[in-house]
Amino acid sequence: MRLYCRWFLLAAVSLLVSGCQFVLPSHDYYAFGVARVGDQIHTFAPLCEGERIVGVEVYDNDAMGKETNFDRTSTRYTYWKVEDPVEELAAEGWIVLGDSGAYRVTSVAADSNIEPFSSCVAVRFDVV
Repeated sequence: MRLYCRWFLLAAVSLLVSGCQFVLPSHDYYAFGVARVGDQIHTFAPLCEGERIVGVEVYDNDAMGKETNFDRTSTRYTYWKVEDPVEELAAEGWIVLGDSGAYRVTSVAADSNIEPFSSCVAVRFDVV
């Protein structure tokens, strides 16, 4: 029970300090909340007014970081990559990692390239 309380607290703190006018006003970095609900990992990316998520990529940050001159267009270390949300909640930043049903385009299906969350993963949100 304590672990879930810590996750909730971390997510709540991230949400409070990540608004556009607070700690991270950049379009390059966002603090976001993460929670495990059953077998699924849910994330929430707070967005500035008028912004929308248009793509999400989850990748093995450790493996990618060990390569020199890594090509960012490669999906070799990608766990899941989707674009063009069809569900409003996904466009607003409420994302279930690995669930492609909320998107028109799935470039990399979950689990097709790497083991899910076997190491340090990074989540990249494409925002407009």
